[in-house]
Amino acid sequence: MALAVAGAILMFTYQLFFGAFVLVAWAWSTISMTWENPRFASRFFAELLPDAPVVASMVNGDGFFAGYGCMYAIVRLGPNAPATPPERREPPLDWYYVWDRGWHPTPAAPDDRVLSIISNCADEWPDGLAAELRAGLLTDGNYYASDRFPENLSIYAPTVGLAAYIRYGD
Repeated sequence: MALAVAGAILMFTYQLFFGAFVLVAWAWSTISMTWENPRFASRFFAELLPDAPVVASMVNGDGFFAGYGCMYAIVRLGPNAPATPPERREPPLDWYYVWDRGWHPTPAAPDDRVLSIISNCADEWPDGLAAELRAGLLTDGNYYASDRFPENLSIYAPTVGLAAYIRYGD
């Protein structure tokens, strides 16, 4: 009997601790996303394009329970923006600040998977932004970079006045 009571107390303590851990992790994730989302694009482009106004910014919409989702940093280029993509002086500390994944000039027939990154995230952006980004990919004088899967897409499009980092993945 005493062993059963001790076991029940131990299980209750474990469940209470685990439940508190999950609750704290969820709350921390939610609070940090609320703080970070509007600032992500500013931080992403701080060294590259410090005066560019933010158009859209999201670190990860699903937070602690993230599955597939969108992460993006999109800024509007000014009239004096460089003609080619700017480069970071130092390598980024976090993987999601990687900007250059091997630039390709446009127009190119980007892989359907590259265009699908834009389509997958378009509902989260202001009206017309996805069309501007697609136009940037299909217009001469711009650049894009993506990884081989692709989950990450960087667009530098001075002809449409946008620079973007978009990730659709887990």
